[in-house]
Amino acid sequence: MDYLLHFVFSFIATACFGVIFNAPIKAIPICGFVGAVGWTVYYMLGCNIM
Repeated sequence: MDYLLHFVFSFIATACFGVIFNAPIKAIPICGFVGAVGWTVYYMLGCNIM
């Protein structure tokens, strides 16, 4: 469940950055998915610095 929440929130955050930086409308879901996958992989590997 923890991974799912991280995936969803990172998708939303990345998609919002796409909106802020005026990404094309069709690219926003793709950007969100790529950001969410990237963050989930980072989180799963335990690369937490703090």
